[in-house]
Amino acid sequence: MYTIKRMSEFDEWIGSLRDRQTSLRLLRRLEKAQRGLLGDVAPV
Repeated sequence: MYTIKRMSEFDEWIGSLRDRQTSLRLLRRLEKAQRGLLGDVAPV
């Protein structure tokens, strides 16, 4: 499990997005990353 710190700059930016669907998708993706579900990743 990962810890994601929310910064005021990010909150302002995400709140200023015109497309609510995009902001919701970003927030859901961050929630998944916080749970350790990072998607399709491979070591470099």
